[in-house]
Amino acid sequence: MLNRQILLSALSEFGALALVWLMGPHMSPRLAFAATVGVIMVSAWRRRRDGRTRAWWTINGLALSLALLPLLTDKIVQSFYQAALANILCAGAFAFGASGPRSLLQEFAEARQGFSFDPGRTDISHFLRLYTLAWTAFFVLRASIWALCGGHDGAATFLQLAMPLSFALMLLLSFKGAWVFRIMQRAGLIS
Repeated sequence: MLNRQILLSALSEFGALALVWLMGPHMSPRLAFAATVGVIMVSAWRRRRDGRTRAWWTINGLALSLALLPLLTDKIVQSFYQAALANILCAGAFAFGASGPRSLLQEFAEARQGFSFDPGRTDISHFLRLYTLAWTAFFVLRASIWALCGGHDGAATFLQLAMPLSFALMLLLSFKGAWVFRIMQRAGLIS
């Protein structure tokens, strides 16, 4: 029962974004946009009692923006520039997520564990804000690489391999947050 609840919660929070990233490239832009809107509507309906958090709005706003991007740019922007723009949208979502009293990653971590962190543990809040900013920098770097290399012959193969791999590595690091936290503590970046 708990695993089902965790899966439903994750789908409610990230379902539209997962759809855009995983299925969007295999669908027509109009179908991907319509499916994204549908998933967001189902998620909003599921959260009608609990309310929609800032994280929910940010993630679903990003998903909607990413689904809308090909509809607006397909005829006028080459695909590698679309990828750069998509990464800028992701960077913007994480930059926004770093603002406010709690970072986006802190909201996710607290939701996943089911309780808020001790307000006295400013080291955890500081770490999660820095990590949210690290995601921002990661997407800015990816956007820069797409913009600089995308138009060059031979770069397409490199980019199609390197970009998913870089995302997988960054995601893996996110699941090893406690390990990254300890390394940053030892390096004196957080106290």
